[in-house]
Amino acid sequence: MWGEGDPAPLSTNSSRPAAALVDEGLVQLEAGALDEALATFDATIAALGDSEESLVPARALVGRGQALALMDREDEAAAFEAALAEIGLATDPAGGALAVDTVGHRLRLTGDAGEWIVGYKGYRDVLDHFEGIDHPDVIASNIRLLDEYALSLETLARYEEALVVYESIDERYGELTDPQVQLPLAVTFARTAANLRVLERDEEALFFFQRAIDVADGTSDDDLALLGSETWLEMAQLLTVLGARVEALEAFDSQFDRYGDRPEIAHRQLVLRGMLQSGLLLQDLGRVEEARAAFEEILRQVEVPSSDATLAALAGVAEHQLVSCVVSLC
Repeated sequence: MWGEGDPAPLSTNSSRPAAALVDEGLVQLEAGALDEALATFDATIAALGDSEESLVPARALVGRGQALALMDREDEAAAFEAALAEIGLATDPAGGALAVDTVGHRLRLTGDAGEWIVGYKGYRDVLDHFEGIDHPDVIASNIRLLDEYALSLETLARYEEALVVYESIDERYGELTDPQVQLPLAVTFARTAANLRVLERDEEALFFFQRAIDVADGTSDDDLALLGSETWLEMAQLLTVLGARVEALEAFDSQFDRYGDRPEIAHRQLVLRGMLQSGLLLQDLGRVEEARAAFEEILRQVEVPSSDATLAALAGVAEHQLVSCVVSLC
């Protein structure tokens, strides 16, 4: 399939199902073992030949393209195009989701946002076909790709056009509750809010921050929970800018109540940033004792010196502000 230097057929792994080998290659890819992943995908492709075994050849080709892209090789685009040819105009959900994701991989190889947009428009006929598959997995892939389209428009400062894309996602999919679409929908709502802030439509931005929060709060999904914490923080910051300081404090408190117990570093950074900003706001309101308690809580939660630079910086600011609180109370 690949000409000179084709991989040899599987030998010691020949008794293993091809799908399991693709899964192994994806694990290697995730671990950063790019040479090993590429060898696994190439061996799988060579062994399958013209096999009609479901989507395994296409999955192996997509994995090959991802590995080559990370290795900054020049032939990664061919792998993605071959995968799309392998999938064809599938009508099953698995094929549809893989095809849309593969278009996304292919477009990320473009040099800039303008090229991405041109490339996206070139795939419109293909994407129109797969958007007709009414299944949560395909819908989730479509939302992610449309989000990338909107972000490319924003990169070019075409914010109004990007907003139209976000609004189209909301109109078509915004009321869905399937687990597969919750994260991409919450991301869309949060990005819509950020877009509206740039357009100085802050009240509407608050509405979409709240919609993202409504999707994210109470989830067991780690990525969705992280988005929820970040969105509470962004909404509290916007409320502060708008002068709604009591509501801002309530938002900071909501972030802490929902995510303050999460042990992951990314969560701790977000929550302690919220706590620090809450303390600063309390100081401005003359509620010095409450501010002092917030700064002390940050210092209690961060080991000094912290191995994490962000946590260490937050602790440093909290320590400085604590001194000013003590002086104010003397």
